[in-house]
Amino acid sequence: MRRMMILGFAILFWGSVVFGGCATIPLKPLSPSDGPDLIGKWKGDRHGSSSGSSYTLPVELEITNENFGGKITFHGTASGTVSYPFHGRIEDGKLVMSWGRDAWVKLRFYKGDGKFKLKGDYQWMQWSGTMSLRKVLK
Repeated sequence: MRRMMILGFAILFWGSVVFGGCATIPLKPLSPSDGPDLIGKWKGDRHGSSSGSSYTLPVELEITNENFGGKITFHGTASGTVSYPFHGRIEDGKLVMSWGRDAWVKLRFYKGDGKFKLKGDYQWMQWSGTMSLRKVLK
């Protein structure tokens, strides 16, 4: 009986450490005052499907100014690595970026404990899906 109690407490303790340590970063609706937090380099992945096949490929984002301009870089395309300059804006609390025709990204901003994350949907030519990026801290 004593052994079962100790085992139960050990499981409870380690469960709280594991799940408590993996707390999520809170969602924060964007406003123009968040410009300084967005400026910089972001790295992550894009997930989606095209022509019946799914994929996960690297993507990079660089926001260069408080007007949310910069460039987006797609890796793993048929042409290798390609980059596009974009113009961004805040719309309904999201960062919305577009370049060319049928090419856009709509990202929500997560901020907490000195960590920054962007996550949302994208459309680029015939590809669409989700994108998740973390800010590269110096």
